[in-house]
Amino acid sequence: MSSNINNTTSQQIKHVNRNFRQSWKDEYPWLEYDSLNSRIFCTLCRACNKKNNFAKDGSKNIKLYTIKEHVKTKDHIDSHKKEEIIIVPPGHVISLMKIVYFMTQNDIPLNKIKPLTQLSRAIDITYVDNG
Repeated sequence: MSSNINNTTSQQIKHVNRNFRQSWKDEYPWLEYDSLNSRIFCTLCRACNKKNNFAKDGSKNIKLYTIKEHVKTKDHIDSHKKEEIIIVPPGHVISLMKIVYFMTQNDIPLNKIKPLTQLSRAIDITYVDNG
């Protein structure tokens, strides 16, 4: 009889571990769950067109362990690095272009761009008037 209890408990635990938990997205915001097909995806790997299960078809193995193993893969690490490079604060590129324009109009050498951008951020300048 205790054998039946152990088997039932073991089956229940396996079943519970295969349910997606919304709380996982708190730690892994790139995680996406397809409830219709019971698969998990990595939005970072998908965006970078990686060929792993998390990017292409989704993983059927819905366990926290599987997610943690995916995080260690080269595909995911590369995708995560690309995401960090891509994220630029709104208006940042335009501000940089305005600073470069200002510098060229005033014959300021480009090697001075770093202190000018630091100054711009420090005093929160988002618009450089050229008039």
